Amino acid sequence: MPVLHNRSTIIERIAKAHGSQCGFCTPGFVMSMYTLLRNNSQPTEEDIEDACESNLCRCTGYRPILDGFKSFSKNYCCKKELLEAETQAQENDLDCKLYKLSDLMDYDPSQDIIFPPELLLLKDKSTTSLEIHGKNITWFRPCSLDELLSLKRDYPKAKLVIGNTEIGWYCVIC
Repeated sequence: MPVLHNRSTIIERIAKAHGSQCGFCTPGFVMSMYTLLRNNSQPTEEDIEDACESNLCRCTGYRPILDGFKSFSKNYCCKKELLEAETQAQENDLDCKLYKLSDLMDYDPSQDIIFPPELLLLKDKSTTSLEIHGKNITWFRPCSLDELLSLKRDYPKAKLVIGNTEIGWYCVIC
């Protein structure tokens, strides 16, 4: 089986456990699990539940998503017994599971994408304030709370944007 990026292994486990329907919540769950595995490659089932508790799911519900993720756990429902049961089921030509643990891609920490070191060099440069004047709008990037409060006093109706991509729709509609 080819080695794929670890997010692919996470997505595979959601899919095999039938944990994805509309896809609205899936990226958040994938990133929560990916972050957990980056910090702890052998999480417990409780660690997995804790990592996912701030995500919302409208369609599937949490059980199939967590079932898929719990297969990463070092103590996943006694993995040894499940593997033995799989072997027994194969010998008896039975198919009693959604997926076989032995068919899942392994999580491999060496396949994680690292944060680009070049961007770390830029972090000190982003501590300077920025002001961009456009035809219809001016953007400010304050670098201190005092500067932000001063801008809010000077421009009380200005929107505060923090990673808020939906604000672009207002500009398109105008």
